[in-house]
Amino acid sequence: MKDDRSTDFGFQQVAWGDKARRVRGVFLERQPKAQRHAAMASSLAKPNLEMAAGNLIRIWLLKKYKGMLVMADPAFTAIQLVVVATLSQKLGWSFYEELRRNDIMIVQSHEQIYDTVKRGERLVAAEASDPRIYTGGQAPPNLISIVPRNGAIEVPSPTGIVKGSPHPNAAKLFAQFNLTPEIQHKFTEEGHHSPRVDVPPPPGLPRLDELTLYPADHEYIEKNTKQIKAKFADIFQ
Repeated sequence: MKDDRSTDFGFQQVAWGDKARRVRGVFLERQPKAQRHAAMASSLAKPNLEMAAGNLIRIWLLKKYKGMLVMADPAFTAIQLVVVATLSQKLGWSFYEELRRNDIMIVQSHEQIYDTVKRGERLVAAEASDPRIYTGGQAPPNLISIVPRNGAIEVPSPTGIVKGSPHPNAAKLFAQFNLTPEIQHKFTEEGHHSPRVDVPPPPGLPRLDELTLYPADHEYIEKNTKQIKAKFADIFQ
């Protein structure tokens, strides 16, 4: 049990170098291989991405990212359900229709997103969790995380105690233990933001109060979960 916050990044993970040869982007085909890889690493590396952070979500629609993106299916992950519901409300379903035309790959889970980018099958995770969540806190050498200062989506991971459970007091103690600074530091080391304001963010990531978050309407999501999943599936079938 834990109480942490996951922040979904508009433009999350990038792989380059020898992994890039597996992606055959149309906009790179007219260049020699060595030149293609150098241009790709330059265009996708910091600080270029950081300068574009304010518009990261919309630049996924550019032709030069065709065939380079991967995203999770909201039918299999509640985090992506919140993201799709929020962005479809803010940007309209036409945003996802354009992503479909840009040949985005859809996988079931966020861990599959991480594996797809790690293997070089796709270069950009269009919405993902911090990769350290899947590596025991170790930052992968060929991936970077980019957080949009304007447009990140916070997805809380609440802790609860089941009503009628046999040992509620023990469960409360365990929940309190998980919220101590020492344990919360362990969560941040693995890429989770802590709900405690006295615990720093994961190394290399901004504090939540430094971001302008897209607010998620959880009441709308609860009432329209089935319709959101069906619309997404209709677009990407």
